[in-house]
Amino acid sequence: MRGINEEIQYKGLRFHLQIQDLGPREPVIQALLYKSGRLIHSRRVSYATYLNQPNLAQKAQSLLQELHKTIIADIHSGKFDHLLTPEEKQG
Repeated sequence: MRGINEEIQYKGLRFHLQIQDLGPREPVIQALLYKSGRLIHSRRVSYATYLNQPNLAQKAQSLLQELHKTIIADIHSGKFDHLLTPEEKQG
């Protein structure tokens, strides 16, 4: 199982982003985003359509990296600001 665990700073807060490839038995890239130890967002991307292709590992890794970049961009664009307290929103 491959993955990324990263702490992301935004408005003085720390978010923890965990992204993992659940493997060919469950061909899904799963992203979990936490704030203060609480799950605030999850996203899953299937790669089942690529299972019979010779470049499966590369495709799964590419999807993992794309999802990582997308969620970081979502954080910095304010997509999850509605989950912050009024004090946290002011940064």
